[in-house]
Amino acid sequence: KRRKSRARMSKKTVCVVGAGASGLCCIKEHLENGSEVICFEKSHVVGGVFSTLKSSSYDGLYLTISNVFMSYSDFPWQNDSIRYSPKEEYAEYLNLYADHFKLREKIKFGTSVEQCTRTEDGWNIIAKDVKTGNETNYTCDFLTICTGSNSVPKDISKIAPGFMREKIHSIQFQDATPYKDKTVIVIGAGESASDIAVDIGTIAKSCTVWSRRPFLLAPRFPEMINNDPNHDEYKIMQTDSLWSELKIADYLEYFNANRIHNLNPLWLWGALRQGFWDAVNQEGSKAAPAMKLLCAWCQFNWKAIDANPNLRKKAWLQADQAAFVTKNSRLCSACAKGIVDIIVAPNAEFSSDAVTFPQVLGENLDYFDQPQSRTIVNVDSVICCIGYETTCPFLDIDDLGICLDPRTWFKHCFPPNLGHKLAFIGWARPHQGGIPAAAELLARYHALIVAGKKDLPENYAQIGMDEGKAESEFYFLSPNLKSLVDYPSFADSVAKLIGCKPRMPMPFWSPSMFFKYWIYPMWPCWYRLRGPGANPQAANLVLKTRFPISRFGFTSINPVPTILTGIVSCFQTFVNTITFLFRGGTKGANIGKNYLWNRSKYFVLHGNSVFTLF
Repeated sequence: KRRKSRARMSKKTVCVVGAGASGLCCIKEHLENGSEVICFEKSHVVGGVFSTLKSSSYDGLYLTISNVFMSYSDFPWQNDSIRYSPKEEYAEYLNLYADHFKLREKIKFGTSVEQCTRTEDGWNIIAKDVKTGNETNYTCDFLTICTGSNSVPKDISKIAPGFMREKIHSIQFQDATPYKDKTVIVIGAGESASDIAVDIGTIAKSCTVWSRRPFLLAPRFPEMINNDPNHDEYKIMQTDSLWSELKIADYLEYFNANRIHNLNPLWLWGALRQGFWDAVNQEGSKAAPAMKLLCAWCQFNWKAIDANPNLRKKAWLQADQAAFVTKNSRLCSACAKGIVDIIVAPNAEFSSDAVTFPQVLGENLDYFDQPQSRTIVNVDSVICCIGYETTCPFLDIDDLGICLDPRTWFKHCFPPNLGHKLAFIGWARPHQGGIPAAAELLARYHALIVAGKKDLPENYAQIGMDEGKAESEFYFLSPNLKSLVDYPSFADSVAKLIGCKPRMPMPFWSPSMFFKYWIYPMWPCWYRLRGPGANPQAANLVLKTRFPISRFGFTSINPVPTILTGIVSCFQTFVNTITFLFRGGTKGANIGKNYLWNRSKYFVLHGNSVFTLF
């Protein structure tokens, strides 16, 4: 108690590196909790990859999460629409946020951080003016790094060895115009690869997407792609008049990020998806071609696991939860229309202007019992959508005794040995949901700790290691993507540390809010209803005024899983209680061989307790 009291008496200085979506909420939260803040931003604008700079990301980029989910919890979107916003619209929102909370005055634009050195009391920062090259020393008590895990592109020098024509990283791609009438190979099957390949495919001679392993895709609009044979996800997002007609249940986040679905065990989660994927591809199915492709690829994700029957069974049961999911169905539609080809092969052999895939496991809708060989000649360009490095060149990690592996950090934020002196904000990437939602919760928590209002758990380092090992075991089909978290479980686990976890409304006193608590997506605004920094007015503007139950909208797909999961969740609550009484939940590095059935998906990761669910 005395330590907390002293912390409140002395004003602390916090250095924030980066003024993107994670950095902005970090500045705001620390200011509101009484700290002095200085932020260094290399560019001359806020927003990071969602800035107003044209070069910050490729043209035609749309959010893969709705604007409501990507909004900060106490700063609702400018209007009452729910939509997938283009990058320009989200950049405008971030600028409005910065202006509303007067954050720009705390940001040193055009300034790069060159070195951060630990001192006895805090940090020494060497920052450089990017125009003049002049360096300045700064001191601070706490350091928060908000550059995110997507700031330094991976090296492509060893990709496609022997290829003599154009080869670029996706960060260098702006638009498809230079690729008209060319033959292009796109390496990767993530969200940027999907957009880039489809844009190129519409004007190129040919465009082939190469993925080393099977991948998972999810449509932004599950109902529409299932029923409309001419479904065009991109065209829908570009048509403003359609947004007012769409309901909450039309969006992907309803299916994967609400409480009722996440209260079910993984075996049911997987069985429902596998059953649906299988039904779509049955002979006589009336599903749209794009949906058939999507479901076939999702099923191939587990069918391709031959070496280990136990892993194959595990992958079947976890369905779309064992790996990162590309939330973009444009690739499915383009492939169904013959605009883009897709090849799944573990390796490729490049020559000066050609590529051979000696062991093709799958091509478009076909997957082979015996690997095939394919060769593409006269290749003009290779675009490498291979992701980014987790790196902080201005930190001497060896001297600090830390590892740049997010799964060794408590809540992917606090590395061991340094307590809250160093925090990484933006390295928790939700499997479902947006990075800003997770970043804001962590920023709130760190700000409260710095202000002396909250504490890290005494054994936070061990908890971080244990939870990280559990995440690695859970997301075993995406072993290199170490920032993944299960958003519904993760968000509540951090909210509990803050003291802002929403309470379940009583069904008799507030039936509409009870319905929304269980059925609506776990949008950030839920975490402003109570606790430190509460802003129920902002939360209720979204939950009550803008999105009454009339805007939910059951579709032809969702009643069955919702009703079924609601019934199973009642029984599963009893199973959860037994599991926690005899096993202690998810404590320890090993999540247990029975995690697929002996607890809800919500309780598998991140240490939530069944006794605090409601």
